[in-house]
Amino acid sequence: MSSAARVGVHFAGSEIVIAGTVAEVLPSARLINLTAPVEGFAVIALTGETRILAADGSQTTLQAIQPGLAIEAAGRSEVPGALIASVIRVR
Repeated sequence: MSSAARVGVHFAGSEIVIAGTVAEVLPSARLINLTAPVEGFAVIALTGETRILAADGSQTTLQAIQPGLAIEAAGRSEVPGALIASVIRVR
């Protein structure tokens, strides 16, 4: 798999949407590190409200997110370099 994680960024309403490749998942911290920053975002932070969706659109868990997976995340930025995700979708 290519190490290039920079797939893109766009805005959906007031949310930022990025697409990248997972480097590491830290379940206890509820963080996903990307293989490379995408428009300045290297970390995706999950909250208790974050929805995680499989490629088919069904709900899944953080344990399903593994290094090497391509994902898309939508959320807001309150801390430089981190996206606080409202939804994460496996691509």
